[in-house]
Amino acid sequence: MQHFYRLFKYIKIPATLSGAISEIILQRKKIWAVRGTLSCLLILSFVFAAYAQPTEATISGDQIICQGNSASLIVTVTGGVGPFEIELLKDGSNPETISNITSGASFNISPSNTVTYTLQKVTDSNNDELTTNLNGSATVIVDPVPTAFNVTGGGSYCEGSPVAQNIGLSGSQAGVSYVLVRNGSDVQTVAGTGSAISFTPQTTVGTYTVRAESGSCTASMNGEAVVSQTPLPTAFNVTGGGSYCEGSPVA
Repeated sequence: MQHFYRLFKYIKIPATLSGAISEIILQRKKIWAVRGTLSCLLILSFVFAAYAQPTEATISGDQIICQGNSASLIVTVTGGVGPFEIELLKDGSNPETISNITSGASFNISPSNTVTYTLQKVTDSNNDELTTNLNGSATVIVDPVPTAFNVTGGGSYCEGSPVAQNIGLSGSQAGVSYVLVRNGSDVQTVAGTGSAISFTPQTTVGTYTVRAESGSCTASMNGEAVVSQTPLPTAFNVTGGGSYCEGSPVA
């Protein structure tokens, strides 16, 4: 094997060229030579297979997610050969490496807190690195899941004499909305206060639950309250009676 260092970084030339197809490897360009001798090589044809290095990359994907869910980001790379490996910065530090990225296609990432992602480095499948012309950012806002409190209240009343039954929550969070649901249908929404809350007393028979809503997050509260009515006893006829002589009682 002969090695030549002159105009190019590295050229490999097979020692035996006669009577066979020979390949000259010039970095990532391939030159094919057909039939030659050691004294005189006649190149009949050649083909270049050139691979452009990555020149620019952009990240995007601003969004709001609920804590525990995934965000979908997109990195678009100009040039280079995929798939790519990217190095992300989280709020300007704490680099995270993600492999097998396809340019222009979304990929998932699961931050636990609100964070802004930027690119620090992109590497293509030929190990060409891009550390400049890295554009854009993706801010993922993470909404916290509401705390679960207990549903309170409920009760029963006699048929025909409805009495409103109290329904509430053992606690609440400020900034969270609480929806009272009866048999799957929304009834009333009350804002959280940071302490126990009450809904409008209910007379309609049914099973009541509470759903908490905060930004992109929803959560079911613990338990349920049941409002029911007790049927009145069936009316029957009173029978009997009679009279007896004074001083001589007869049952």
